Amino acid sequence: MIRAFARFALLVSLSCALQGLQGCADDDGDARSGTLSGTVRDGQTGKALRGARVDFLADTGEKGSDSTDKSGHFGISVQTLSPLGRLTVSKAGYRTRTVTTFMDDGDNSQQIDLLQE
Repeated sequence: MIRAFARFALLVSLSCALQGLQGCADDDGDARSGTLSGTVRDGQTGKALRGARVDFLADTGEKGSDSTDKSGHFGISVQTLSPLGRLTVSKAGYRTRTVTTFMDDGDNSQQIDLLQE
């Protein structure tokens, strides 16, 4: 019995290690649901940026995306095994920016400023 448990623990550890930079899921194995939302602005003027593309990539590979509205707002509904991920924001004429985000059990709001190229 102990040997079987040791093998299982080793397999879980190896599985997490093989995922490398993708990270491991949370301990309880349950998916987290929530909304990543926020505003994208011009980093110099503070004006809202319409039409910026916002992509989410969780450490475990789940994805989501949205484009900002006329007020610079975006909202991405996600369900992921990992609370960690990255938001990548891009718009023509601006430098692409990637920020790390931690999704708790509720909503996660971000304000992201882009600088012109």
